Amino acid sequence: MKYNHDTMCEILSRLLIPGETLRFPVYAGFPETGFFARAGSLQTGFASLTSMGRLIYARYNVFGQCTGGFFNPSLAQKIAVKKNIFGQYIIDCQYLVNGKKQKIRIQIAPKVVGCNFPEQQENSESLTRELSGYEQ
Repeated sequence: MKYNHDTMCEILSRLLIPGETLRFPVYAGFPETGFFARAGSLQTGFASLTSMGRLIYARYNVFGQCTGGFFNPSLAQKIAVKKNIFGQYIIDCQYLVNGKKQKIRIQIAPKVVGCNFPEQQENSESLTRELSGYEQ
């Protein structure tokens, strides 16, 4: 698959509700979390806030299979936004789905080398700033 802005918007748009639009779409990494997480395993994909306040994401495994998801940050049990020493943003989220705790970590680099994401830096800053408002 070719990673670029148009592909990102097309993939994320499949997760939208009618009348909903993307806000701050970014290319992102999704490191595994939890006790059995393997060091160095990272899925790549996309994430965005929407005009209806949801955080949506689509991530790809090494076989190219895509899984998508969403949640409402205002209903999350926990959201933590931090910046690592390499200047990347790390967003840790915890939320409930049908009574089961779900965790996701989203890693966003402000600049993506070799891919066409012209608004990556601006969108990553806006997305993390907005999610910081939900930190607990």
